[in-house]
Amino acid sequence: MTDSTENHICTHCEHGHDETAWGWTLRNVDEVPTAVKTLPDGRLELRIQHPVLTGVTPEMLAWWFQVVDGYTNYRGKTYRTYHLWHPQDHVSVRVTRDADGQVAPGQTMTIHEVLGGNPNHVIDNTVTIHRLDTGGIGIHGDLLGHRVMSLDHTFTAVEGGVKYESVMRLGAGTGWFHRLFNQLFLPLVFSKAKAKAWLKHNVEEVGCFVNFLPEIYRHREAGDTARTQQNPSQESV
Repeated sequence: MTDSTENHICTHCEHGHDETAWGWTLRNVDEVPTAVKTLPDGRLELRIQHPVLTGVTPEMLAWWFQVVDGYTNYRGKTYRTYHLWHPQDHVSVRVTRDADGQVAPGQTMTIHEVLGGNPNHVIDNTVTIHRLDTGGIGIHGDLLGHRVMSLDHTFTAVEGGVKYESVMRLGAGTGWFHRLFNQLFLPLVFSKAKAKAWLKHNVEEVGCFVNFLPEIYRHREAGDTARTQQNPSQESV
């Protein structure tokens, strides 16, 4: 593996891998219930009720976020797990771990993704984890000691799979600057067009779980998924 693996760009598409080569079809955002509204305090709320993830369990999802920055063997090649989650939009992710080596509340994630391949819709932020268990994952970002972004995904076991809900809130709910921030600054950093692109992206990435997560979870004890590359003799992409 060379340093170029860090931000591998596949020839099939601008920012990642061609999911059609694996027989995948990205979920259509127009077929998924989504909602965007402005809260009374001026914050923007984006909400998604994802279709049931067939064959996926809450335990699989909690495990996934422990290895999200690692590698996995999939169909004869070694891939960054983050790239499987969204083959086109995801660029890189870095996480910190606690003293036990776990991704846990209080640790951080640095996320780099390009929504829909649009250079105007780049996310490159470091956020703090406030929840990670079989019930869901939550992350947030603060500014001047006040919360200006939160994203909570909740997992509920249902017959045949998992009910997955996503709620993101953007803007300041408190603080002397919150109205100014929400009215002037928020539209500049997260426009309505970017919000629409994020809804599409999240619908697609969550939908991707059914394509690969049950398979790599079954093989986890064989060492096929890890935080470091386990099979350097195989091609890493």
